Amino acid sequence: MAPYVSSKHCAVVASQALKTELDAKKSTVRPHVLCPSVVATPLIETSRHYLRKFAEVEEPMDATSQGFHERLNTDGMAPDQVADLVFRGLKEDRFFIITHPKITGERIDARYKELRDAVDEQPETGY
Repeated sequence: MAPYVSSKHCAVVASQALKTELDAKKSTVRPHVLCPSVVATPLIETSRHYLRKFAEVEEPMDATSQGFHERLNTDGMAPDQVADLVFRGLKEDRFFIITHPKITGERIDARYKELRDAVDEQPETGY
């Protein structure tokens, strides 16, 4: 999961930097970031198929991957619904296009609390 998650974070931060640079130049190019949550796709299966090109991946999926795969395909939003949200976000010129605002908001709140607590635990440095 670490490579997947880190690549998503990198895409968001790179897009934010690009937006800042383009805005400063008064560019008409408008980047957007799609932040989907659970979408019904064969992500886990296709990832394993892709990995087979580079290494033997014949063992069954581990429990974490299997659970994620099942969640994607039982609780996931349909891809065509995601596409509709993307087109709406583009039309409304929203930088962030978030498919699951409630879930995403809860995750942001939890992450903020985790970071705020970490800052509060630090010794005072004067900075």
